[in-house]
Amino acid sequence: MADCGIILRTKLASESSVTDLVGDRIRPDALVQNDTLPAIAYVESTSIHEHGLAGVEGTVTGTVVVGCFDSTRIGANNLAEKVRLALDCFRGSVGSDYVKSILLTDRTKEYDIPVDGSDAGRYVVTLDFDMVTSETIPS
Repeated sequence: MADCGIILRTKLASESSVTDLVGDRIRPDALVQNDTLPAIAYVESTSIHEHGLAGVEGTVTGTVVVGCFDSTRIGANNLAEKVRLALDCFRGSVGSDYVKSILLTDRTKEYDIPVDGSDAGRYVVTLDFDMVTSETIPS
């Protein structure tokens, strides 16, 4: 079964422009406490499996939200740009799945205020991607 979050993570982990910055710190749902920055957290917010008259079509449409975290605004912006370049308008095979399209639909910027009383907050650029995948690779 195609999982848009896992497909997106696999694609990002294969991009040296991204892994040069974050290593293997591409986390589902949230960063771990005191994670080294920069880092990425992603959430698959929706996943719709298409059906036709003949049954399951094998097409999955989903939305994945990617948070790009760093200790500086410039760093978070730079990481988000690397992620955008790796994903936006991508089409092709990722593992055993085929991606029909990944499109950036929204971008927001935030600052996570520290809860420990320090000045060490986190800058976040959030990118929303709509994905269409196929559970079979076209021949």
